Amino acid sequence: MADPKRAEALVRAASNTNLVRVRELLAQGADPDEPGEFGRTPLPLAVRYAYNNEADAILIVEALLAAGADINASPGDCLAPLRFAAVHKYKDMLRLLISRGADPNDRDPNGQTVITMIESTPSLRPGSKRIIKILEDAGGVRS
Repeated sequence: MADPKRAEALVRAASNTNLVRVRELLAQGADPDEPGEFGRTPLPLAVRYAYNNEADAILIVEALLAAGADINASPGDCLAPLRFAAVHKYKDMLRLLISRGADPNDRDPNGQTVITMIESTPSLRPGSKRIIKILEDAGGVRS
């Protein structure tokens, strides 16, 4: 049964890289794919805000995936988790997501793959060679 308050609490905990709270909410039965405010779900936001503590963010992602979170979802105004990992250059997170089944050829509404997005966006290009290599090694292509 949907619980909007619990869903929003899980979204906030994932966004704040609060591993203890995420685990607590999941143990209480929070649905990892139930959207909170603005239609956002916890997984993409855990990846987006991994700069708070990437090691804990990885553990949060693992917990959300173990609870059944959709690894390729891009709910509300969020990018898919793989896109956030690539854009923010979280190499370890990117490898984890790919190893768990994230699509290295995730396409935006215009049909653009992650590699093409990075290469065609000047602000994303600096320091992206390793990210592109990880995506290519996983079968990522240019659109």
